[in-house]
Amino acid sequence: MNHNGVPSADETLPEDGEMRLYARAYKACKPVDDLLATWQVHHAHAALLERKPDRFHPEYGLNQHQLAAGARIAAERMALLIAEAPATERVALAHKIHVFETMIVQPGRNEASNVLVMVEAAMKEDAARLGILLMPLDAAFARTQ
Repeated sequence: MNHNGVPSADETLPEDGEMRLYARAYKACKPVDDLLATWQVHHAHAALLERKPDRFHPEYGLNQHQLAAGARIAAERMALLIAEAPATERVALAHKIHVFETMIVQPGRNEASNVLVMVEAAMKEDAARLGILLMPLDAAFARTQ
């Protein structure tokens, strides 16, 4: 690389493993609606698995509590992808708000991961960019609010 961090013409391309990673990352780009649907599935699976946490699945070598933790991790990754892309329309912002509001009521999630903080920051930035004022509600949303 030259002194500006730009590859010089005689440098080799990334290795095969890296190129495969880049190809998968590019192909995995999905619209926010698809990401939200995937997030919802992982989130629902975590709740379902947690109903019988001690049930062991020998084919995976884990009990349902552990598998539920894995489903939450998968959901959090989707939440990061949802948060990452700047919202250019209200629907995308609404998806981020939905993810945030769902995750914030889960006990211990904020202590277990910084994903909630990142989703909140992205949600607030997008709202400001779209000219929308977000205000926390002290009670559940009702017609009078």
